[in-house]
Amino acid sequence: MSARVLIVDDEPEILDTTKWAFELAGFQVQTAASAEEALPRAESFRPEVLLIDYKLPSMNGLELLRKIRSWVPNAVAIMITGLTHQSENLEEESRRLGAADYVTKPLTLQDIDRVVLSRLKKP
Repeated sequence: MSARVLIVDDEPEILDTTKWAFELAGFQVQTAASAEEALPRAESFRPEVLLIDYKLPSMNGLELLRKIRSWVPNAVAIMITGLTHQSENLEEESRRLGAADYVTKPLTLQDIDRVVLSRLKKP
């Protein structure tokens, strides 16, 4: 069975591209454009990988990660953001909450492979 991935981003092109990349690699993927969509999906889908944008409409990605951790405490969490001027503080806070990595936009397929797929590949 392939790993389950939940991608949360309010930019449709990010959702489409990352969903396509993970599906191409054989993963089960669900997407959400907001924290409100992501919370029930995380609870029912139980993802093994979380790819969460920091800047979401109603709550930031770190707040969302805190809430999702109650259902999937061991998921590989990757935070993404376009806010490069605050990246050091965001990276530190992301890691404190257990994020495995942190990447800035524009997100490339190489970033996805480097920070996510390589962590999940079996030897």
